[in-house]
Amino acid sequence: MVISKNRFFIFILSLIFATFIAGQELEANKTKSTMIGILNDSQVRIRKDPNLEGEHIGYLNKDQIVYVVDETNNSMKIGKMDSKWYKVRTFEGIEGWSYGAFIDLGFEINSDPLNINSIFLCKVALSEGFKLKLVYLKDKQLFKQTDWMDSSDYIVIHGKERIILGDTYYPSDESYTYIFDFDLNEIKEFRNPGITYQFMQVEHSTLFYLIIFDGMDNEFSAKNKCIVYDSNGSIVMQYSYSSKEKYQFKYKEESYYINLIQPDLP
Repeated sequence: MVISKNRFFIFILSLIFATFIAGQELEANKTKSTMIGILNDSQVRIRKDPNLEGEHIGYLNKDQIVYVVDETNNSMKIGKMDSKWYKVRTFEGIEGWSYGAFIDLGFEINSDPLNINSIFLCKVALSEGFKLKLVYLKDKQLFKQTDWMDSSDYIVIHGKERIILGDTYYPSDESYTYIFDFDLNEIKEFRNPGITYQFMQVEHSTLFYLIIFDGMDNEFSAKNKCIVYDSNGSIVMQYSYSSKEKYQFKYKEESYYINLIQPDLP
């Protein structure tokens, strides 16, 4: 009877210990998404505390890139600006707080297992539309960055072959598609052939497609065109339609489907 109780006691202790270890492993796996910031103004102060009374410990300059490691819970109004404070760390190791209105945030879209080489996407909303920029950090230092591009959305192709930037909707026919590899070499840039309603990846493939407004038919219904591209920006096929439907096509002996939308008139 004593042996049975001892075994039961050992079993309970083992169960508690296993649960604790599992909890520790889960906690260790909760990694906060890495963020960067690009400064949109010059002579931005870094302060010891997140307020205007905080001790001044450095400056940040326009287009400088920093890591964003924390933020305040609440925003602060300064003049016409209303933003949180961000805790930033420069590549030189200076760490402190800067006012968020002067920082455009970017999030990581690719990272190697050691988190040494990373690609970040930064997005800003301006009065004339969205702009995107890609930033490549190599050995945790700035290696390359693109210019700001007129774009509102992005696709990371399966297998991390390509990063494709495009517009999901743009109220004119002046939208573009940009294709980069993961060293941020530009593969292709082209002007979209009309108002772009949809920009998406074809599921389970390295293809992507645009749905373009293609004028009006004789009954004054909107005509649309689905254009399928490969990951280098070459047209695979085009398909015109005027109502919602499922489009099936073959590419390199594989069958694919696209659920075609019927957008509202521009």
